[in-house]
Amino acid sequence: AQRADGSLWGLTATGGSDNRGTLFSLSGSGRNRTHSVNWHMGLRPLASDGSLPSAGLVSDGSLLYGITETGGSLVNNGNGYGTIYSYNPFTNVKTTLFAFTGQPGALGHWPRATLLRRPDGWFYGTTSAGGQAPFPGGTVFKWKPAAGSTPQQFVTLGQFNRYANGAYLAGTMPESALCDFGHGWLYGTTKEGGVGNRGTIYRVSGVTGEVQSIVAFSGTGGAVPGGEPVAGLTKHGSLLWGVTTAGSAGSGNLGTLFSFDPVSGAFISRFDFASLGPNSIFGYSPWSTLLSHNGLLYGTCKFGASGGGAGLRRDVRRRDAHGAAPRLGLWTQRRAHGARSRPASSVGLPAGGG
Repeated sequence: AQRADGSLWGLTATGGSDNRGTLFSLSGSGRNRTHSVNWHMGLRPLASDGSLPSAGLVSDGSLLYGITETGGSLVNNGNGYGTIYSYNPFTNVKTTLFAFTGQPGALGHWPRATLLRRPDGWFYGTTSAGGQAPFPGGTVFKWKPAAGSTPQQFVTLGQFNRYANGAYLAGTMPESALCDFGHGWLYGTTKEGGVGNRGTIYRVSGVTGEVQSIVAFSGTGGAVPGGEPVAGLTKHGSLLWGVTTAGSAGSGNLGTLFSFDPVSGAFISRFDFASLGPNSIFGYSPWSTLLSHNGLLYGTCKFGASGGGAGLRRDVRRRDAHGAAPRLGLWTQRRAHGARSRPASSVGLPAGGG
């Protein structure tokens, strides 16, 4: 997340004093940025602090908001089911605001997706598991922090528990952030479920909580190639764009890039990472939600690029303006001393949009 002062804030899922994750910041500009570890997760007693912050931060007013996948309570053999928290960059105070317990009123387990703040003041998110029996497969929720004398509010909007004929037909394991396309609907992906159990695209009403499964991925081959979409959807123009970590139009099972039109329902597979092979410099298994910026889509691959990960950019401007096929560009990410990295998080923009 980027704050008004230009500082960048992020999370690591592990590491830190208790190896349960950290919250860090980058200040300054260009190559002169300074890295600071501002908070170590999991150090407060009775597991109330939460741990494994596997999603990004959201800046709202003077605070940063985020989720942890575990912690928050002593349920689940002391490991908890996750939290919603705030962090104050000025006072260096992190506060656990809500704990998922898996019980009525706090349904859902293990939130893994970055929260979405909408203009109505609510934060919207998903849990990758939990919900009502007999077949809980995750939930969609909304939460509003306390304001003055008004206490915080938590509402379970929708649930993924429609199990029939050996498959979660409406999808299961929503691990990605929601995308607000407008007209009252929020769009997302589930890692598993659907007719072929290779994941789905769904939408949920921000008012009624109705969940509708729209697209079921077919894995390798089929009408909707791709599988295991752990990344969310990105609104770019009139379309939603996304990636799958697996599946292909052929036999490579290395992931795809696709677009979806919420109005017409048209699904188009735009790029097949298997088409260039696992040793391609373009990488494979795209993992993160795409970033739209100046007509380009940016993302990361977890594997490839001669053994490490890779960053990708997709030029969609030429197709929009001239009808030509979009181009795919590349950059690679490397750790210090030449070691490869495997990027598994989204790309963000620093101050100035560079």
